[in-house]
Amino acid sequence: MHVPDVLAGKTVHIPVRIVKGRVTFFYSKRGTMPTLQDGAVGELVLPEYAVLDETAKHAITEERQVQLFDKGERIRLGFNGNLIDRDYLKRTEEWDDALPVVAGLTRLVSVLLDKPLFLLLRGTKKAQLRGGACEIPALDREKAGSLNHAYTLVSERFQPSRRSHTGNVFRVAFYREPDKEGKERWRRLADLRDRHEAEYEREALLGTDVVGPHSAPPQPMSPGRDQPRLQF
Repeated sequence: MHVPDVLAGKTVHIPVRIVKGRVTFFYSKRGTMPTLQDGAVGELVLPEYAVLDETAKHAITEERQVQLFDKGERIRLGFNGNLIDRDYLKRTEEWDDALPVVAGLTRLVSVLLDKPLFLLLRGTKKAQLRGGACEIPALDREKAGSLNHAYTLVSERFQPSRRSHTGNVFRVAFYREPDKEGKERWRRLADLRDRHEAEYEREALLGTDVVGPHSAPPQPMSPGRDQPRLQF
């Protein structure tokens, strides 16, 4: 679902039960939902078997894979320079004006793709990266199976004081894209993901009648099966 990242802050999970096609509050004897702010955006999380409308189920679960970059493309990974061991700082690149300002990121390490990088669009779920095996020149051309793997390898070597060596690669990875004037600019991989998700939403969700005209009637849920939840 391509909406502003409203679920990035503190959220509330509201257990619900579907009764005769209505969303009801699981812990209310009458099923009355708590009073909610008008215009609030959230996600109703259900087991797949609960969606009886096949047209809607296909639209919100369909997977499509798109190629982002070919072999040989240079991707830059951002790191907090304050955490990089002094012996390795010279192997990193300085942050420059061609990159956006991202809190906590001050140094860069480039990787070169050995295989194409793909984006797997997953209906209304967040897209995921596929492929993207690469080599890391700053680590004597060490091989990595993915951008996430590359980030971990660099962090383990360059930032030994960190407790965890994982990161959100969509936030810390940057790709090259010239601006309208043809000047070289580096943009977050998250921006490219959001663009493809928005295009998919316009084409497959907003541009069609997702809920079919002959939707199956609501069926009672079997006791003991997974209960849905509404996340805000």
